Amino acid sequence: MKEILDKANELGLMLRSTEAFREFNNIKETIDGDDAASGALAEYNAAAEAIQQKQQSGIEIESYEQEQFRELTQKVIANPMLKDYLIKRDKYMGLLMMIHEAMEPGRDEE
Repeated sequence: MKEILDKANELGLMLRSTEAFREFNNIKETIDGDDAASGALAEYNAAAEAIQQKQQSGIEIESYEQEQFRELTQKVIANPMLKDYLIKRDKYMGLLMMIHEAMEPGRDEE
């Protein structure tokens, strides 16, 4: 178990050294310091999560909910800082997904 935790710590250190992590962390800190941007992002994230939960539960998403989410999305994309955040978040999440896929059973060890 100790060996696994040591390797996980090593992976964490390696992740922190990536450009994707540094860029995401920097933009996140910038947004955290901006009340308007962090509020808009929190509202967007809450709406996205609510829609995702409804979809996963098989609950129909009402047209007004879809419209509200479209408006929130446009509001976020219109803000250059938030748009940059989404791009950098997606890049970092892509890296995490590659790591997750590398750990899937049946993958050849390299």
